[in-house]
Amino acid sequence: MNKQTQLNWLTLSLKDLTASQDLISQIYQEKLHGIIIKQVFSQQEMDEVCQKLSFYQTNLHPTMYGETIGLNLFQKVMSDYDYFQESKDLRATLKKVFVTDFETNVESVFSQISGGRKIKIPQENGNYYTPATIRFVQPQQGGIPAHTGSEALYNTGYDYLKTQADLPDSMSYFLVIDKPELGGELVIYDVFLSKIDKEKKELKEFFADLKKNLDKSPQTLFNPDVGDMVIFKGSTIMHKVADVSGSKKRITIGGFLAVSHDNQSIYYWS
Repeated sequence: MNKQTQLNWLTLSLKDLTASQDLISQIYQEKLHGIIIKQVFSQQEMDEVCQKLSFYQTNLHPTMYGETIGLNLFQKVMSDYDYFQESKDLRATLKKVFVTDFETNVESVFSQISGGRKIKIPQENGNYYTPATIRFVQPQQGGIPAHTGSEALYNTGYDYLKTQADLPDSMSYFLVIDKPELGGELVIYDVFLSKIDKEKKELKEFFADLKKNLDKSPQTLFNPDVGDMVIFKGSTIMHKVADVSGSKKRITIGGFLAVSHDNQSIYYWS
């Protein structure tokens, strides 16, 4: 199931994007593995976001690497908190901390590379999923361990969304709010997986075996700037976030993208 692939990655500016492009399909089909879009938000705006976030420290959820504001879908059935209530709170927070509307801006970018598909936040029983979570990676915590998005497919929190979108071929996206003094790079391993559709037990065993010798695989590091957006095939590319050094946290905001089963929409969520 592993395959060696020449990494194909683009760096673009907002001016490079046009409504006719379908970079989403290129990433989905792995003709293109990822893109960095420069300055989706300005350095000045992200500096203001970072400053405002200091007032929301009571909304943090602890993780093995630091904290998050907002829950991700994996935690929908694994947390004492209500995922959909957290989604409402997170969306309200984003409107307070971003000068320009977060959802409007990212949907505009997604739309320009969607090949004409509609951009939607998924809904379940009339409740909106969260469009993103904010991640704080603390220094000297080991970063975010190696993983792919496919590892979460056995989680029952994804059951409804599986009926709406092609999750085994989902993509990851994030924007940089603040960079650490050292470290925190996105690390892409030279381990590319074909589409995964396994039972829970088989899936966990497969990834446990895969990671035993992962450090022997070649790695490519990406270090996007504040305000940049990264989109890549996170479901089938093994990746991690490198350990952070110094006194500053790595702060990002992001989630996932997937094509709807009818190929008419792009869903984004966290």
